[in-house]
Formats: sequence, structure tokens, C-alpha cells
Amino acid sequence: MGAGDQQGHVVARPLRQQRVEDGLAGVLRGPAGDGQDGVLSTSVLISGSSFTGGAHPNPLTASFVAHSSDNRLVAIGDLFGDETAAIKILSDEARAQLQGRFEAQLREQLGEGDALEKALKDMREWVERGTEPKAENFAVYLVDGLDSKAIGLTLVFPPYQVAPYVDGAPQVEVPARLFHSILKPEYVAAFHWDTEAEKNGQH
Repeated sequence: MGAGDQQGHVVARPLRQQRVEDGLAGVLRGPAGDGQDGVLSTSVLISGSSFTGGAHPNPLTASFVAHSSDNRLVAIGDLFGDETAAIKILSDEARAQLQGRFEAQLREQLGEGDALEKALKDMREWVERGTEPKAENFAVYLVDGLDSKAIGLTLVFPPYQVAPYVDGAPQVEVPARLFHSILKPEYVAAFHWDTEAEKNGQH
């Protein structure tokens, strides 16, 4: 493969697949009854790479969430009445999940000792930078669907944002119960979660 070449691949759980131009592959998810119960009809994740020399190709990761009525693209901040509060919720949840996940991996790989402590420090700093409560850190996202209902968001972090290249593009699932109260009115009906389970302390 020569300099400047691109390659693409699917990196999310597919419900339906669609070919995307420029050699990249995409995944479609129908999270909200294809527009019947909500207004978010399609999520597309595109992942590929561009090789210009060096140890690794340059990763290319993007997502597109479409509004069912007119197919306009919906940025993550567009979902919420209070974008600042929403991004803080996403930041806190992503940081907690990623640090817990990576810490478990490092402890298994390194055991106890100075090497582990340094690795944990570096990991936490990397995750904290990549999950700062800024909208651009959560620009790549998908709407998660179950039984034709949207139940949450999946945040996708491109390689190098929260971890080294070897860790790929980590994903974090954020359940709707964490942000449902601050959705814009037009998106409230698109998201569902088990309120009875929440009352009983089940997650």
C-alpha cells in the first residue's frame, strides 16, 4: 500500500450495512423505530486509515446521526437543552468507565510494583485529557437501539485520544437514564429505559 492510500473497515456492531464512498465502510443502526417513536433514524460509524509513512497509518474515524424528518445531521450537542451539563455527564461516565477498564488491564498485565504505578499515572492523565468536558471530545457517537427503541449513546474515541494506538478506538456505552432529563423536547420520545429496573436498583 503506497503513501496516501486509504482503507476502511467496520468497527461497530452492525444492524444493517451500507457501502460508503471513498473506500470506507459504515454501519447503520436503527435506534428509534426508524422514525416512528422518535426522530433519530440512523447512526453511521465510519472507520478507516490513511498511510503516509511512519510506524502506523493515520486513523480516520467519524460518525453521522441523522434526523428522520429531513435527514439533517445531529451533532451530539444538538440533542440536549443544556449542552454544558450533558457534556459533563458524558465526560464523567466515559472517564470512569475507561479508567476502570484500563486499570484492570494494566493490573493483569503488570502485577503490583513501580511499573504498574507509573503505567496507571500515565493512563489516567491520557484518559483525563481525552475526556475533558468539551463537545469536540465526544463528536464521534452512535445512538444505541434495542427492539426499535433508543436506549443510550455509544461514545467512540479515535485512536490516540484516550489511549495508545494499540488500544484502537475504545467505545463507551452511556445509558439514557443518565441524560434523559436534559434532552431537548423533540428527542425525549426517541429514548427509552427501564424505569422500574432503575427504581429497584438494577442497571
